[in-house]
Amino acid sequence: MLALLGFVIRELGLSAEDLLLDFEARLRVQKAVYLLQACGFGFNYDFDLYIRGPYSSALADDYMAIARHGDGEVAKLAEAARPDEKLLAALEELKKADTKVLELAATLHALLEAYKERYTDWTVDEVLDHLKFLKPWAEEQDIRNALSLLKVLGLFR
Repeated sequence: MLALLGFVIRELGLSAEDLLLDFEARLRVQKAVYLLQACGFGFNYDFDLYIRGPYSSALADDYMAIARHGDGEVAKLAEAARPDEKLLAALEELKKADTKVLELAATLHALLEAYKERYTDWTVDEVLDHLKFLKPWAEEQDIRNALSLLKVLGLFR
């Protein structure tokens, strides 16, 4: 799993220093790994919904440990990963998305999963209203882009 994490960090274009010093870099890793895990790509982290969307403290521990060892460790782990074509395609989509779209997509997916578990007669519009309540800064285009990303990843129909 660490090799795959190193691969994702490298493919997102992040350095060890980025992870140590830049909140947005860490946010991108959190949301990308959440979405990749939802797609079934070899991660097994527990995520809870926090103010900026799904968050895993175990994931944070892992990428910070990797980052403290430097870019050489990221490269070594990335080289040990064996990504398939589906993972590479999903990562390409994630790399294209800006951070706010990743945050919205991950949060929306987490909400959809929670609604499936807790409510029997919910609508997508109700989930979107909940997302807008949680993320009042989100513009309609950002939400459309997040939905589009989930569709491309196969996480929303």
